[in-house]
Amino acid sequence: MGSKRAFGRARSVEIPTIECVFMVEENPDWDPENWADEAPPDSNLALSLQGIDYPFAHAVADVVDNSISHGKAENVWIEVSAYRGDNFAPYVAIIDDGEGMSPEELYQAITYGIFKEYDEMSLGKFGLGMKTASLSQSEVLTVCSRTDADSDFHCLTWDMNFFRSRKAGGRWIPLKTSIANIPEEVLDYISEGTGTIVFWSDLNKMIPGIYEKNEGVVSQQLEARIRKADSHLGM
Repeated sequence: MGSKRAFGRARSVEIPTIECVFMVEENPDWDPENWADEAPPDSNLALSLQGIDYPFAHAVADVVDNSISHGKAENVWIEVSAYRGDNFAPYVAIIDDGEGMSPEELYQAITYGIFKEYDEMSLGKFGLGMKTASLSQSEVLTVCSRTDADSDFHCLTWDMNFFRSRKAGGRWIPLKTSIANIPEEVLDYISEGTGTIVFWSDLNKMIPGIYEKNEGVVSQQLEARIRKADSHLGM
């Protein structure tokens, strides 16, 4: 059982950018001789950010708005299903037909903390929006994109279970992923063009204990959430 939703460019809302200029005086204590070893954040920070309270409808809306406003998409589709083929493997996919991203732009897009020009109060301004929205609902976020219809898709994944395993020793390591891991019915939307796929899998954050639940019940719960998203987006 699956649900599909489409959104047009006319839904875009332009929000003015607020610029802030900070005057910082030089401090002699900042001399490189006083620098200690770099202290990058542990990957557990990503797990902490999963705790940000994002209702499903708001999480979807954030990704849709990003696709329209910054990906220059004409169309955005949402595919929600409890199955991949005959297998019970619930997912949510948000697909746009925008300009897409180069491998370098994709890496920046999934990097936490990359500063961008957004509305002053937006989490996206601080490089958190798409990641925190997506991972508030799922344990695994995969983003695939391309800027040329004749080129291959490039995909990167944040897997919170990988972080929990500590296999990377607390380092922020995204996983390279093949487009073959994306269901054909999702890829079909932009199989002949450019664009981006934001793919949420392992939906334990959205529906705790999802894999122990009756499959029909899960399908109903997914449908209920997408109806709320419809309402929130004004469908």
